[in-house]
Amino acid sequence: MGILNSDTDLADLCYFNDGLPTDSSIAQSSTEDSVRFLYTDYKKGSEGAQAIERHLSLLIVREYPPPCVNLCYVILLTRDKHIKFLNKGLQHLSRWLVALDASKPWLTYWILHSLELLEYEIPRDIIESITKLLLLPSIELLHILPRSSRITHTRGVRTISKWQNSDGGFGGGANQISHLAPTYASINTLATLGTDMAYGVIDRDALYGFLMRMKLPDGSFRMHDGGEIDIRGLYCALSVAAMTNLLTPELTENCAQFILR
Repeated sequence: MGILNSDTDLADLCYFNDGLPTDSSIAQSSTEDSVRFLYTDYKKGSEGAQAIERHLSLLIVREYPPPCVNLCYVILLTRDKHIKFLNKGLQHLSRWLVALDASKPWLTYWILHSLELLEYEIPRDIIESITKLLLLPSIELLHILPRSSRITHTRGVRTISKWQNSDGGFGGGANQISHLAPTYASINTLATLGTDMAYGVIDRDALYGFLMRMKLPDGSFRMHDGGEIDIRGLYCALSVAAMTNLLTPELTENCAQFILR
């Protein structure tokens, strides 16, 4: 399991603030300190790790007859439980997730991408519902969602308008400005759905205009109008452009040089 199986000291992987502490770096270090013991107990060679190996060895003997028992221990993924959990998320989300109101495309993408990784075939009615959610005004959604979805989405549906803005790109939720991060999540969601209807949602001309507005002469990208500039913007912009066949010399000019700097 990655760092738990390595010989690297966990302390060596902690955040280093270069002697310039900020509110963010202090919060990061505090979080790392608060959870480090959870990892330390299961680090390679620790008593916790040895206990897990013994337990998994028993599982292997029970589930995998020889010669499979001679393999390294196997971690069993409970696919059915994960799929059930993710499908539940497509129907209803906890009230605690109101904090992610500006991340609706991300929630959709995380759920659908996880289902895809689990090789679950997403029902067509769900595909059509999500596709039209991205495309149409909220007043029409009550007539689109399956009956089971209408009940759980009644309160939320009325707040949803187009995620895709007429001047290009996608916002994080209702009546929000276009932003490269939710644009990335929205395009990936549509790509995951993979239907003609899903692809037809994307206004490529407007999207390209949005990407070029975010582009700066030095090869960097703003995340949104007046927004921050960092490597995320460049990655999101070029990734979206590559997926929608909008990767042009004009868009990529000086991008490599910005990364090198």
